[in-house]
Amino acid sequence: MATSEGDDQLKLLGLWVSPYTHRVKLALSFKGLSYEYVEEDLSNKSELLLSTNPVHKKVPVLIHNGKPICESKVIVQYLDEEFPNSGVSLLPSDPYDRAIARFWAAYINDKLMPSWLQSSMGKTEEERAEALKQTLEAVSNLETAFKECSKGKPFFGGDTVGYLDVSLGAMIGWMRAGEALHGRRTFDATRSPLLNAWMERFAALDAAKAAMPDNNKLVEMAAGGGGGDELKLLGLWASPYVLRAKFALSFKGLSYENVEEDLHNKSELLLSSNPVHKKVPVLIHNGKPICESQIIVEYVDEAFPDAGVSLLPSDPYDRAVARFWAAYINDKFMPAWQKASLGLTEEEKAEAVKQMLAAIENLETAFKELSRGKPFFGGDTAGYLDVTLGTVVGWARAGEVLFGRKLFDATRSPLLAAWMERFVALDAVKAVLPDNAELIEYGKMRMAHYAKLAAALAAANKKAKLALQLKGVSYEYIEEDLGNKSDLFLRSNPVHKTVPVLIHNGNPICESSIIVQYIDESFPSSAASLLPADPYDRAVARFWAAYIDDKLAAPWRMVYRVKTEEERDELMKQTLAAVDVLEGGLKECSKGKGCFFGGDSVGYVDVVLGGLVSWVHASDKLSGAKLFDAAKAPLLAAWLGRFGELDAAKAVLQDVDKVVEYTKKFQPRDSGTAADRQAEMAGGGGAGELKLLGHWASAYVTRVKLALHLKGVSYEYVEEDLRNKSDLLLASNPVHKTVPVLIHNGNPIRESQIIMQYIDEAFSGAGDSLLPADPHERAVARFWAAYIEDKFSSLPMIGEMIRLVAPWEKVFRAKTEEERAAWMKQMFVAVEALEGGLKECSKGKGCFFGGDSVGYVDVVLGGAVSFVHANDVITGGKLFDAAKTPLLAEWLRRFGELDAAKAVLQDVDRAVEYTKVLTGEMAGHDELKLLGHWSSAYVTRVKLALHLKGVSYEYVEEDLRNKSDLLLASNPVHKTVPVLIHNGNPIRESQIIVQYIDEVFSGAGDSILPADPYERAVARFWAAYIDDKV
Repeated sequence: MATSEGDDQLKLLGLWVSPYTHRVKLALSFKGLSYEYVEEDLSNKSELLLSTNPVHKKVPVLIHNGKPICESKVIVQYLDEEFPNSGVSLLPSDPYDRAIARFWAAYINDKLMPSWLQSSMGKTEEERAEALKQTLEAVSNLETAFKECSKGKPFFGGDTVGYLDVSLGAMIGWMRAGEALHGRRTFDATRSPLLNAWMERFAALDAAKAAMPDNNKLVEMAAGGGGGDELKLLGLWASPYVLRAKFALSFKGLSYENVEEDLHNKSELLLSSNPVHKKVPVLIHNGKPICESQIIVEYVDEAFPDAGVSLLPSDPYDRAVARFWAAYINDKFMPAWQKASLGLTEEEKAEAVKQMLAAIENLETAFKELSRGKPFFGGDTAGYLDVTLGTVVGWARAGEVLFGRKLFDATRSPLLAAWMERFVALDAVKAVLPDNAELIEYGKMRMAHYAKLAAALAAANKKAKLALQLKGVSYEYIEEDLGNKSDLFLRSNPVHKTVPVLIHNGNPICESSIIVQYIDESFPSSAASLLPADPYDRAVARFWAAYIDDKLAAPWRMVYRVKTEEERDELMKQTLAAVDVLEGGLKECSKGKGCFFGGDSVGYVDVVLGGLVSWVHASDKLSGAKLFDAAKAPLLAAWLGRFGELDAAKAVLQDVDKVVEYTKKFQPRDSGTAADRQAEMAGGGGAGELKLLGHWASAYVTRVKLALHLKGVSYEYVEEDLRNKSDLLLASNPVHKTVPVLIHNGNPIRESQIIMQYIDEAFSGAGDSLLPADPHERAVARFWAAYIEDKFSSLPMIGEMIRLVAPWEKVFRAKTEEERAAWMKQMFVAVEALEGGLKECSKGKGCFFGGDSVGYVDVVLGGAVSFVHANDVITGGKLFDAAKTPLLAEWLRRFGELDAAKAVLQDVDRAVEYTKVLTGEMAGHDELKLLGHWSSAYVTRVKLALHLKGVSYEYVEEDLRNKSDLLLASNPVHKTVPVLIHNGNPIRESQIIVQYIDEVFSGAGDSILPADPYERAVARFWAAYIDDKV
């Protein structure tokens, strides 16, 4: 093979099975370039890979004389431009032909490759069938593209291989492997004769043979990943939780390797597979660990849907019911059952037995309800709940010998007693059930161990008392019954009505973190106090500061953002309730000394509340009522007036009229009439006939307008109605049927970035060049342009209209602060990476990605500038924050001052208004009722799920001290919120409700649970971790 030009050093980091790596190898081969190849282990990525591709941390990466180039398409273009005299030219010389080639290369990446992969690797027949349908559609379009591009010649590039041949050729190895495994040909001689013949010609080329992977190895690799599932179970033979996983595997008829763990000397495999809990069981499937027995059971059922019996019911409601009782077994029955035998004191054991018997009584009722007179929870065959409860049958039989009592007694629980006998008689159970005699011996050993532990605990209690004496703090402890709260408790914490409360000399201190600070400050181990103020006053101030943020500001800031009067009324009710409580807070803090929370002078709470003063006045103007009403909250009303008279307040508080106008932007309103969108003309001439089909709100169209303005090229602008697309648009972009489309002398160019590159190349003598002249800098610019596209524009979207509004659709649609914060967090991660991109591209030469002048990346990002500002309006924060991303903040300001930006960027108010109207059209409808309590995080969890799915529901606020008959009837077991009632069927427990919502409204919004069973298992693991540990 020829060496690269000059003293060029080329190194390729790749993975032999990756079609993206194959693409780069093909390009190098056709260019005749020598290079060093480094095979990466993606489970243990090298420092070189991580340092050369710190953004994506993926292969391929080409390193040229120390400079890394990432992303296969970017690398191929770089090689063609950097080594123009080596081998064949991959990209056409004509700008229009180049644009066409780039369009179809993007189509291969975005449409063909994902659907082709899913058609083989989809988890269900439905997924694979749908993906195959999409693949055949993509192949049909590529067949047409080949006819168009090749012009009757043997390759996409004509007589010789070109850019598109390399792009599609990267898939040939895997296509052939797929044919061998699945018996179907992607490029079929009947359906796609041109592509079928092309593939044979391409694969026969020496340069292709040299770069393509060995087909036999690919087939072996694919067969091992698809059909040869490798299962390994890390466990302990006596563990009921391990037994649960074994039951599931046995009922599914799956073979696995069992690895017995020594929990006193845990293996590296266990510690690395379950680094969070470091416990068994862990199921390892093709190298991927799944932890927690209940999660393993669901994973096994979902990953192997065609094996053995289905454990979970097919109906979403029945699944939710099964999950509810599984959670009940895990949370209520199992802990009580274990403590009844292994409690450290007789009192503890007796209480546990009482709880266990109550749980068994509820499970007896559940069995009757779920089995419907059939032998198992699952009906005629054992299912999810049978496996979940069956985990105790081994120890239940051993317990009869060890403790002289039956777990499921024929008198108290006849249905469960009969169920257990049937369950242990099943072959799948017998195959994995531990030996009873061995369990009895193991149980005796564990009981002896717990007897020693009880003695050690008594000694530890003495040490604790000694520590309290050393601190010099004596206290009386009162156990509260939270179902029947004492008057002292209610008087001491009338706001939250929850524990803990510390009462010191009659003064109550609430909230645990505040109490800890109080104790540390009030009872220091040294003589002097570190805090200058009185500890009790400090504690009270911190409490009210937190109350302002959590209870007053949180609902109030949403009042003018919600879409319905019902939502607004509910939020205002919460806000006014908080004001009433805060009036008492001011009275408590000021102690009659002055007019501020701090007494005679402004203090900590005054500053916290003072930050909201302009917004309080704005709220009054908008609503026509007083938030701090002199009749209802006279102290706060007087405080508001005095605070506003302070010099510091006058210096920094926002202008109220500006705040009013700003707040109005959050209020939902009609879209109004469209402004006159006449044809836009840029300066300059001689460009030939240019027509741009667009939509005013599209950031992608705005990119193209910016490019045309910066190049000084005149064009005719045609506004498209995307609900009633023109024949011209459909004919010009028959594949995607969307804007923008640039028509140049009758030739359509599609996709915003492809259009921009076309403009830069076709009008190279006009204006400044958008892409840098240096090939490496061009590659870097393309990388960051792709990053903007992938990270800012590829959040899951619903509908073409929303996709055109902005990349931040999910942020715009958010209905709660928590929801918005979660999406903004994702955005900020991308923004921080982009800050590094700006630093890299500008090289200190100026304030743009292009250096001193605007360049390609500036235009790509610039198309979204109006929506960056709209994002700030809607979220109340700064996407490009000067404190966190100073370069981008400055870039935003400078870009907005450009003549081209002023000429084409959308009006921000109009963009915000338009977005709100569109997002408001997407709400779904169903008969749903949610019983909740406004302060419950678990209820909030369900509300988030419903909002994310765009599902309408009726909300019923419960008084938990006087529970409604509906709540008691809907949740007779736990008698608590949340409960979701769907068409009369109650679903209980927040995590179960969230999964139910995701399953029963699968067509609404984005999926909450991942599609992949392993990723679902990982998500369930961390969800359980949050509930159990956080």
